[in-house]
Amino acid sequence: YEPGKPILRNLNLRMDLDDRIGLLGVNGAGKSTFAKMIAGALNVSEGELHRDKKMRVGWFHQHQIEAMDPTDTPLEIIRRAMPDAPESARRSKLAQFGLGYEKQETTVDSLSGGERARLLLNMVAMDAPHVLILDEPTNHLDIDSRRALL
Repeated sequence: YEPGKPILRNLNLRMDLDDRIGLLGVNGAGKSTFAKMIAGALNVSEGELHRDKKMRVGWFHQHQIEAMDPTDTPLEIIRRAMPDAPESARRSKLAQFGLGYEKQETTVDSLSGGERARLLLNMVAMDAPHVLILDEPTNHLDIDSRRALL
């Protein structure tokens, strides 16, 4: 991302509730930068971005997996996401993510890439966002996780 170097010009984009949009392009074309702007993780350097203040955006990006604390466990992660929920509800939610009881207290470092990606993808989608941005979501997925994503 180079400030002052435009990624897009003269773009008017409206997204409706039932839209499914795929953004394709060569490496370095600005896809991830655009996703960061839509997610609110990067300010627009020029022009305007209008979004309903009530709109929830979920963002699964390609570097989230590497940024996970390797000493964390899925159970610790879900406890932070669901602080007021009973332990049984947290464990049930992890099981819905495909992380059975034996994996729930395993460190992130010991999970497969697909298990980590599945955990993060489900955490992003857990709050039922209006817009779900998937920036290269299949990079670390195993076969079962790719099928679940489809």
